Amino acid sequence: IAAGALTADDHSLVVLPFAHLFGLVVAGLAPLLAGGRLTTMERFHPVRAIDALGDVTVLVAVPAVFAALVSVLGKRAVKLAGVPLRVAICGGAPLDARLQDRWFDLTGVELRQGYGLTEAGPVCLFNRVSLPNARGSLGVPFPGVSVEVRDPASGRAVADGVVGEICVKGENVGPGY
Repeated sequence: IAAGALTADDHSLVVLPFAHLFGLVVAGLAPLLAGGRLTTMERFHPVRAIDALGDVTVLVAVPAVFAALVSVLGKRAVKLAGVPLRVAICGGAPLDARLQDRWFDLTGVELRQGYGLTEAGPVCLFNRVSLPNARGSLGVPFPGVSVEVRDPASGRAVADGVVGEICVKGENVGPGY
């Protein structure tokens, strides 16, 4: 709730399925725990989603959803005007920097990327709303979560900028992981 600066005044449009933890926890439960309200879509459709943004302040989705929304906004050749959207959260897959830039150009809202996994309930890293959005980054670890990038073969930590496996540790991580 704190990472997304969610409040009781927020209205979230939920386009993700609750069958996945990202949809259930981040898109659904977090806004409710903050006291906000939800509008759900039975099935995502980009035109209907944009038309539903009227008083929406929070949108949580995967890159494919944001790409579809950007495509529709680009075809309409209009920016989102008069919509109070203030938080856009992306996860579930890598976020292309061009999509992130285009989203901002069309909406004026930073697209904030995070990283998590079901076994970690589900968020480990996030570009918190209280910090400048670090485009191209997964953000900072949640409190109580430590993150290290390791060489998959040796298990040793790698230097900054070196490709490796993301390893997380914390009370949020399920036993055995």
